[in-house]
Amino acid sequence: MAKFSLVCAIIGEKGGAFGVDIDAGETVGDLKDAIKDKNAKKLKDANAKNLQLSLPGEEGRSVAGLG
Repeated sequence: MAKFSLVCAIIGEKGGAFGVDIDAGETVGDLKDAIKDKNAKKLKDANAKNLQLSLPGEEGRSVAGLG
């Protein structure tokens, strides 16, 4: 199965870009869990399912709507 390496960032965090690896068959929920795991200290009080993901330059465009 294909694996993707995504570069993610937390809005408002300076120098906050980080990489996340995810398999092609995984879900957006799996991606949110991976993001939270990579940022356990910064997101300690956040529920992974409540993270809002968007594409760069596409303010307001949700990743969940992509197929």
